[in-house]
Amino acid sequence: MIRLKQSQCEEGFLPLHNAVSTEARHADSPQITANLMQTFDGANHISTDEGLLPIHLASMSGFVAGIRTLLSYSFEVISIRESTEMMLPLDFAVDGLNDENNRKDSNLSSNQQVDQNVGLNHEWINKNYEAAIELLLSSMLYNRLISSPRNTNAQYPFLPIHAASVACPNHESWKTIMSLYGEQHSLDVDSNGRTATHIFCSQEIEDIPEHLEVLNMFKPETFYIVDNNGFLPIHRAVTKKKVSQNFIEAILKKNHDAIAQKVQSNEPSQFENFLPVHLAAAHDCKLDIIFEMFKSTIGVSMY
Repeated sequence: MIRLKQSQCEEGFLPLHNAVSTEARHADSPQITANLMQTFDGANHISTDEGLLPIHLASMSGFVAGIRTLLSYSFEVISIRESTEMMLPLDFAVDGLNDENNRKDSNLSSNQQVDQNVGLNHEWINKNYEAAIELLLSSMLYNRLISSPRNTNAQYPFLPIHAASVACPNHESWKTIMSLYGEQHSLDVDSNGRTATHIFCSQEIEDIPEHLEVLNMFKPETFYIVDNNGFLPIHRAVTKKKVSQNFIEAILKKNHDAIAQKVQSNEPSQFENFLPVHLAAAHDCKLDIIFEMFKSTIGVSMY
């Protein structure tokens, strides 16, 4: 039996590789993975013909229980890159989440009918990827092992704080992320020119004190950084219709002049020369937010 568990088949796959791969969607996968590791723990370091370790495949599929089991046997695999594109387990999890969101956006843009079951399945897959990303980012040892970003031309280059941001964690996770990475990586920008402040302000923020506490953890200078689309963090915030007035006011305290700053994109954009108040109106923000922003822009050229 153990010999069978050690036999590699097509494309160099062991049973463990199959157990944690993208096909592993059934309820018994966690127990199967644990049993395979108990009988052949060395499989954690055996790669497929494409250079993929079990940890890479588990991250690629957002298999949280599998990742946890693999790390419990050999934590060092968290820092091993696959041989083709030098991707880390975290990179695979982030790319998996990105691909899933692209599939959803593609369905919506093509006006495909998405039934309730498909929508629930997408939400379930997203939560798995988000949990996998948070798990992979949860150790300071991991942060110390990473010396440099991977290909910065990728849509999501490896920058610890950006990779964490992709998971859209709750405020407690954000506080942990900022305590681990904020000092070193707050000013890092991704391939879209966005800091973590842009990403945080782009999320659906509930009107709770904890989110304002997180906002205050970002370096003040990040509120002055314009991304590649010409957006400041305030511009990003008012694209969310549920954004609260308290949250907007807290951002403007960091950079009050932003209320009069227009979107200045390097590429053609439907939001070119929009002030924050224009964006708020275009995205159906609350009327009291639009009204307060409008009063603050009196005397500013609206065109």
